[in-house]
Amino acid sequence: MGADSQMIGLNAVKAALRMLFVVAGMATLSSGAALAQTDGGDALPSLLGGGDRIVIGGGLPFGLYYPIAGTLCRTMESPDNAGCAVAPLSDSAAALRALQDGKVDMAIVQSDWLHHAVNGTSRFQDAGPADDLMSVAALHGEAFVFVTRTSTPPLVLKDLEGRRIEAGPENSYRGLLGRVALGAGDIDEDDIAVMGTAALPQAMTALCQNQTDAVSLMAAHPSDALVQAAATCDAVPMSFTKPTVDALLRLLPGYAEITIPAGTYETQVEPARTVGVRAVLVTTRNADPAMVGKVAAALKANVTRLAAAHRALNGLTISEMQRASAFAPLHPAAAQVFLGQSGTAE
Repeated sequence: MGADSQMIGLNAVKAALRMLFVVAGMATLSSGAALAQTDGGDALPSLLGGGDRIVIGGGLPFGLYYPIAGTLCRTMESPDNAGCAVAPLSDSAAALRALQDGKVDMAIVQSDWLHHAVNGTSRFQDAGPADDLMSVAALHGEAFVFVTRTSTPPLVLKDLEGRRIEAGPENSYRGLLGRVALGAGDIDEDDIAVMGTAALPQAMTALCQNQTDAVSLMAAHPSDALVQAAATCDAVPMSFTKPTVDALLRLLPGYAEITIPAGTYETQVEPARTVGVRAVLVTTRNADPAMVGKVAAALKANVTRLAAAHRALNGLTISEMQRASAFAPLHPAAAQVFLGQSGTAE
């Protein structure tokens, strides 16, 4: 790729990044996809302020964060705890507002928007840094991948050059991430044989019918769409090299490296290394330390139960929970539980 083409590719990546923040603020929340953030209002239920009950702000009932919050509540309910309830909220921005307004005790939010809130960037630039937000635990990840067929596997991202790619609609979350990933791999759109914009169901059908070579996907794994494609046409998630992962993390603040374990899909022999957002359980600096400590202790003691209770949490470990500190400072009570007096992992 020449210098002029590199400049064009860089400008395309920058444009995609700008649009990514806009789309993340407008797209509708859906199960199995990245939980894109909108800015709608929320009618909080009457259970709020119910004595000692812990209230966790989750997403909408038909999304993913709401049932995850319910799973956390079931884990924490015991004779030692006064109870737990989930407040449905439209998105991470609404959850952060409810948390800062004292309407919920904790909230599950998307790591990229938590990062922006803490640092006063992107949509939170006017409000400035939110130094009152503190993390409790990181939960599941939602990872971006290119899906290919095992019969024609690209070995590295650069091998997608000259191939047919269903990146997704240009203004969709997966479409924009797909274009950013191609840019991180030093691939210009002019070097792609076909850049498709089909919705995910049609794109997966095209993959299995050998009408395209790769499909972009942003999802909690295992993804139903990829499970079906793996069974139908030996589809498999592509693994990125470390330099590609590092480049994507520089381009995508609030994202994290995520590994999809081998065997997640029946066709997947090796782990797939990529990037994505994490769901993070968040509270505030003013939260009752005893409450935060109880929640953190319950999560730590029941990590195996959590991993078995919801498939998005499959593979969750205490070490993964501690990674919440990458997006917001770990609340001291949670740090005490997870790290102990010495400050080293237990």
